[in-house]
Amino acid sequence: MALLEIQDLKLTIGDAPILRGLSLNLEAGQVLGVVGESGSGKSMTALSILGLPPRGAAMEGAVRFEGRDLVGLPDGELSRLRGDRIGMVFQEPMTALNPVMTIGAQVAEVARLHRGASRAEARAAARRTLDRVGLADIPLTRYPHELSGGQRQRVAIAIAVALSPRLLIADEPTTALDVTTQAEILELLRHLVREDGAALILISHDLALVAEAADHVAVMKDGKIVEQGDTGAVFKALAHPYTRALAADAERMPIRTRAPDIQAAPILEARGVVRDYPGRRGFLRAGRPVRALQGVSLEIRPGEIVGLVGESGSGKSTLLRALLALDSIQGGEVLLAGAPFTPASPRRRRRAIQLVFQDPSGSLDPRWTVERLVAEPLHLLEAKLSPPARRAKVEAALAKVGLPAQAADRYPHQFSGGQRQRIAIARALIVEPEVIALDEAVSALDVTVRAEVLDLLARLSDDLGVAYLFVTHDMGVARGLTDRVLVMREGQIVETGPTAEVFAAPKHPYTAQLIAATPNLARALAARR
Repeated sequence: MALLEIQDLKLTIGDAPILRGLSLNLEAGQVLGVVGESGSGKSMTALSILGLPPRGAAMEGAVRFEGRDLVGLPDGELSRLRGDRIGMVFQEPMTALNPVMTIGAQVAEVARLHRGASRAEARAAARRTLDRVGLADIPLTRYPHELSGGQRQRVAIAIAVALSPRLLIADEPTTALDVTTQAEILELLRHLVREDGAALILISHDLALVAEAADHVAVMKDGKIVEQGDTGAVFKALAHPYTRALAADAERMPIRTRAPDIQAAPILEARGVVRDYPGRRGFLRAGRPVRALQGVSLEIRPGEIVGLVGESGSGKSTLLRALLALDSIQGGEVLLAGAPFTPASPRRRRRAIQLVFQDPSGSLDPRWTVERLVAEPLHLLEAKLSPPARRAKVEAALAKVGLPAQAADRYPHQFSGGQRQRIAIARALIVEPEVIALDEAVSALDVTVRAEVLDLLARLSDDLGVAYLFVTHDMGVARGLTDRVLVMREGQIVETGPTAEVFAAPKHPYTAQLIAATPNLARALAARR
């Protein structure tokens, strides 16, 4: 008998069908990868297994776990299963973890709630579990904000596996992580499954990652499983047109039609930039300062796309803040169009450099219309625009990113994730900057939308001559989009050069390590063969 058996599962919210007759089986010890675009029903499938559908949803069909049908079970009985027999690792650990509880208390809570453990027993169990997920050196008294992204994800995994559940569900557990941390988290999940004899459902939009990690794969589209089977067989045959389209989008990279002028004067330049942060304060004395940037230098020329890659904590975000004059620096200088650029620079100079954030849902005010959002940087212009002129510039910016003029009257929640990112790009473009910094701008997008946004960015660079500083942990994206790549480690640029040359023959061992850790669909399938 299968550990998990789903038969003809249907989920509707009002009159809208969300899941349309799902059926699949999962044996103990197996890893099932569930792939598909955003909105295909992957996360809703996980929530349905847990008995956590949205308010007002109606479920039909069967979800049998260890022979017991979970559909229609009272919430009290489902609550006893969640965290005990079924564990869940959510996509964003900063949302899943309680910011006002220590990590030790959050892991111990599982043992206290489900096993009635004493405070001392639960604390000891929390220590053992955190040690098991690779956090042996982290005190139980730490709070989530004091940890790195990879460490927070390990805490979320520790909570999920604390009681050795029979089924573990991981929903996009590596989306926001750098490639080396991603590889560590995947290996950790597979190790826990092997060690405990459990089963794992790995939900991801990354086909290469699933090809490396999963025994079986289910491809979802519009709430249905359109193809499933052995991972190697499914990705080798690509029998369904949708699976073929996903694989093509995963491998597709934008085509550049305009080469940057490498002899031109830099539009953005850093010379020996140093950034120090205050150290932890001790009793009656200040801690030793922490040097986050150690004399970093770089140049970006007009129309050039430069990638900045490295692990979490390598200094990428700190460097980005320094380049944007959002932080003061303790040494060196930043030049924009040949002149010093500092936090005290006049507002009109800031129009030359704009920023696109990782998550458009967080960077777009949900109460503002798209017109107001896109027009927000217009205050950087010296002359104030009349309402008709303002509207015309907004519509022109939307047209550049492929959105209709009437989109200006709508709100962010009325758009898909990819469309919201296009709105964020339009906001950056509206003041006609010379350089745009993009901070992990495609990491949260599925493969299809990511390919569309990368094509858009390449076209805009070719058409407008705008330069990009593309900060990413995705080495595959850096390889396909950028002209030059900068590899950052421990606050220093350890390697730089034309992208093709760096990827073909990395000179620094750290660069080679990053490239080797990057999931690759063709490599994963070759390894299976």
